[in-house]
Amino acid sequence: MTELSQTEIAVVGIDIGKNSFHVIGLDQRGTIVLCQKWSRGQGEARFANLPLCLVGMEACVGAHHLSRKLTALGHDARLMPAKYAPPYSRGQKNDFRDAEIANAGCQGPVLQLIPVCAKLGLSRLVIRWMTVRHHFWGGLVPH
Repeated sequence: MTELSQTEIAVVGIDIGKNSFHVIGLDQRGTIVLCQKWSRGQGEARFANLPLCLVGMEACVGAHHLSRKLTALGHDARLMPAKYAPPYSRGQKNDFRDAEIANAGCQGPVLQLIPVCAKLGLSRLVIRWMTVRHHFWGGLVPH
């Protein structure tokens, strides 16, 4: 990509990986102005240097954590359920395409987005999930 002014970035889509983020940034017209792979350590510092924008990503536990951090920086972080991703898919699946899907999906007008959970709320959900698993499968959770 050519070097463009960061003030043009209006929407950012992120694919969260184990060790890195794949980031796609779009301007107001929908043109890609940012296409990069960031390490997890670079993520927060790089977002602090971006202008405030809409940030979309597929919902997972890591996405809730990142959303809280991005909201604290002033960005509008939105989580998209993974089940809504297929209609936005184009071509072969890869990490940058996943970031594009998150970008497009979080801008959709009728999409039901997932609210960002606070740390305590997410912990309660995990405990509830483990309790249900223990009830049905037995022995998975130590007493």
